[in-house]
Amino acid sequence: MSPVFMERPVLEIRCRQEGSCVVLELEGEVCLATVPVLATSLEGITATEAADVVIDLTGVSLLTAEGIGVLLRTSRTRARNGGSVTVRGATGLVARVLDLTGVAGALGAPAPAVDLRAHAVDLVTIHEAADALGVTARDIQQLIEAGVLDAERRGRATLVRVAAGQPEPSA
Repeated sequence: MSPVFMERPVLEIRCRQEGSCVVLELEGEVCLATVPVLATSLEGITATEAADVVIDLTGVSLLTAEGIGVLLRTSRTRARNGGSVTVRGATGLVARVLDLTGVAGALGAPAPAVDLRAHAVDLVTIHEAADALGVTARDIQQLIEAGVLDAERRGRATLVRVAAGQPEPSA
C-alpha cells in the first residue's frame, strides 16, 4: 500500500491601507495549521496606529474554531484600544459558520442573503452541530470552550445551541 500524502493547508495574507483602515485579504484555509501565521499578522497590525482592521474572507474556503478564536481575540484587543475588527466577504460554509456560531454579528459581518437561522434547530448534539457546519466534533468542542457556542448538559449528552430561535409571533 502506498503512503498517502496530504497537502499542508495554505493561507496567503495580503495587507494594505484603505483610508484609515488596515485591510487583510485572506486566501486559503484558516485552520490549526495556518492560524499561527494569521495571529502573527494580526498582532503586528494591532501594534500599529490604525484604529480599524478589516479582514476580507472572500478567498477563504475553510474557517475552523482556531481561526474564529483568533478573530475574536483580535476584536477584543482592538476594542480595548479604541478600534474595531470587521470581517467581510465571507461566503458559503465560512459565512454559515460565522452566522450559526453567532460570531458574524460580533465581527460586523453582513447578514447572509438567506436567513440560515430559519432552518436551524435550537439545540443539537455536538456531532449534529459538527455535521451541519461541516467541521469536526473537536472544532465544536473548542468553540464551546472558547465561549463562542453555548452548550448545556442534558443527562449524558451535551447539547449545543447553534442559533437563536426565531421569536414566536405575539398574539
